[in-house]
Amino acid sequence: MNLFTRTLAMIALMLSAGLAQAENASDKLAALLSGYDTFSARFEQFTNNNNGRRAQESSGELQLAKPNKFYWSTLKPFPQTIVGDGNHIWVYDPDLEQVTRKPGDTSSNAPAMLLNGQISELEQDYQISSPTATGNELLFDLAPREENSSFARIRLFFVNKLLTELMLEDHLGQRTTVLLSEQKINPALAVNHFSFTPPDGVDVILEDEL
Repeated sequence: MNLFTRTLAMIALMLSAGLAQAENASDKLAALLSGYDTFSARFEQFTNNNNGRRAQESSGELQLAKPNKFYWSTLKPFPQTIVGDGNHIWVYDPDLEQVTRKPGDTSSNAPAMLLNGQISELEQDYQISSPTATGNELLFDLAPREENSSFARIRLFFVNKLLTELMLEDHLGQRTTVLLSEQKINPALAVNHFSFTPPDGVDVILEDEL
């Protein structure tokens, strides 16, 4: 599971339209993920290895539109653009002069199911709990039901019904944390913002056809 796939999870949970009364944690999480069509934010992301040392850092901006469309632009330390057009995922690395097109199927991907608010489907693979709910803060833990899941743990932290921090831990103990700021709910985004055409002169790798 590469860093991009882990990062997809953060896109999923940044939006909310008001937390309704709910009987359990999954209902509360589903309520937080409903009521929006588009979202934008700035992000800071870092990865810690299993001994706690920070291994990677990046920052940039993102936008998304339901279902399955997103734009993720890393500005530092190296530029990279990732676009999900609803059918494919395009990864553009300007420094490498390379574009990779990946499969866009999200049916078996936990972050993508979070992106689309598919909590009932996600519950088939993850146990959702909310160990902390005080004042304007909410914490959710997602623990896998099976050992062969993509993640060993997913943790979501909401403040004022908005996701502000997302942590994903793999089975080797590596943790990826995403911090969000300048969140905007339902901003106006052009439809062609989520389309991608490879620039002239770059190598194009079609992983979805391999």
